[in-house]
Amino acid sequence: MQFIFRSYAFFQRCDGYDQGTVDFLLAERARLGVKDRGEAEAVVQASQFGATVIVDDPWGRDLATRADLDFHGTVWVLQQFYQLELLSSTLGDCFAVLRDRGMRLPWETVNELLVSIDEEPLKL
Repeated sequence: MQFIFRSYAFFQRCDGYDQGTVDFLLAERARLGVKDRGEAEAVVQASQFGATVIVDDPWGRDLATRADLDFHGTVWVLQQFYQLELLSSTLGDCFAVLRDRGMRLPWETVNELLVSIDEEPLKL
């Protein structure tokens, strides 16, 4: 990961964030019994730095939209790794691991991407 952070400008480590803002954003979610701390932290960090945020969760995407941030998800990240030739396996193999771990992704979009790069679509 350190190599990626040093070599590619679109990835930057963000360890600091405004805890009060995160707690404020989570107050309503906590009353509903939902835990979305990671999404709130990612959006707050991206807001502080004017960065694009990586978030798949719909609530996190809504937060990013309300904060006027660009956002992308896991499919985009893996597509970027593929285009930069940073994957040690096929893109399809990467998505298969996520599928097998129960990750919720837009699988139709994943299969369209795989077909567009001449890989076999995943069996769902």
